[in-house]
Amino acid sequence: MHRNNFIINLILIIAGMFSFFPVLNENIKYFSYFFLIMTFVVFTSYSIITHKKFYFYKKDIKIYVFLLLWLAYAIFSSIWTYNIKLGLVESFRIASSFITFFLVAQSISNKEILEKTYYFFIIVFVLYIGIAIWEITTFNHLPTSKHGIEGISSFIPFGPFFNRNDMAAALLMLMPFVLFQINSSQSNILKVLLSLQIILMGVSITLAGARIGMIFYVFVILI
Repeated sequence: MHRNNFIINLILIIAGMFSFFPVLNENIKYFSYFFLIMTFVVFTSYSIITHKKFYFYKKDIKIYVFLLLWLAYAIFSSIWTYNIKLGLVESFRIASSFITFFLVAQSISNKEILEKTYYFFIIVFVLYIGIAIWEITTFNHLPTSKHGIEGISSFIPFGPFFNRNDMAAALLMLMPFVLFQINSSQSNILKVLLSLQIILMGVSITLAGARIGMIFYVFVILI
């Protein structure tokens, strides 16, 4: 059982990296969605054959219902959309979100494992900051950013996103995980390093000109 959970968690981490770094080739991202669906099929088939019990917690039911209704609407709305292919692609992405949630709920039932998942988000946060500082200091950009596509050399950070506001939003969503580690860590060195990342985040959001991001950054720091 532990081995099966490890394999599924590894697959989810790989798929998560695809999701958090849109700089990757779109064909690779589509492969990651297909990979998730195949994992879902194999996991559910294996569970049925081995009579493994599925876990459906009360608090998760609403999320399952929401994702299924959203997926059904997306598929149905493809009928009248001007671009059926694009509509089906978006439906595919929603399906991958449902599958990811299902696999996480089924595989990470161990509390100790669940408590350590925030390390993944901290790593992504640090990578985002690293990309932003690289952009600020070198005036270069990744090929998926607006300035990278247009060939503009500037100090404005975009991260792996097309829009600089998307980078600010992503950092703000990940920020609480870093603050939690700063407050709970027993290592003073780690606290200093992560605090430096928070400061660099403020610099990156300010230089990006994300006004709403700057407001929420200060708000999160104060609370």
